[in-house]
Amino acid sequence: MIRGRVAVVVCLLLSPVACAEIPPAPLPPQSTGTSTSAPLTTVPPIDDPISLERWAGDPCGLLQSPIRFDTVSGSDSPAAELSQVSRGLCVATWPGESYRVEVEIFTDRDILGEEYAKATTDLRSWIPDMRIHGFPAIGHVRTDVLCRLTIGVADQQGLQFRQTPMQPPGSHDRCLLNRKVQEEAMYRLVKSTR
Repeated sequence: MIRGRVAVVVCLLLSPVACAEIPPAPLPPQSTGTSTSAPLTTVPPIDDPISLERWAGDPCGLLQSPIRFDTVSGSDSPAAELSQVSRGLCVATWPGESYRVEVEIFTDRDILGEEYAKATTDLRSWIPDMRIHGFPAIGHVRTDVLCRLTIGVADQQGLQFRQTPMQPPGSHDRCLLNRKVQEEAMYRLVKSTR
């Protein structure tokens, strides 16, 4: 049962193409009702690193195509408004909606390693060992509050995508806005460096 829920959450965070790259999740050990602080797994290697230095000063530059809220609500709505809050941090908001997605670029911090260190055997909230455009990633979904995806692209460099709040219960894809922003940013990042 847990394994099926993990697969659904993984595919909700990612595009169908990226879902094909995810190995099946191992069955977790039987829960004793207590959480462990041991890391879930080791951080996967980055096979073909790329630098984020170019984008650190203009994180919103990774989001060129309009990202519309209507992909979620089914209505005709305006595109996301982008604002650079600080160096490396871009926030996408939709007029009239409470949702926001933050895109943060890290150029001197092992954000992927930090996320793996936080991950525990609680597979209900952590989704490890993903690959997005060939880069290692880990997802974290916290009950109705947060969808977070962290991708490592080089040593001490990575991106983090955070959506708050999640889509309402019953939505087809509760992390859809996060996934849309992540797809656009990663497409542009990979295209600009290869």
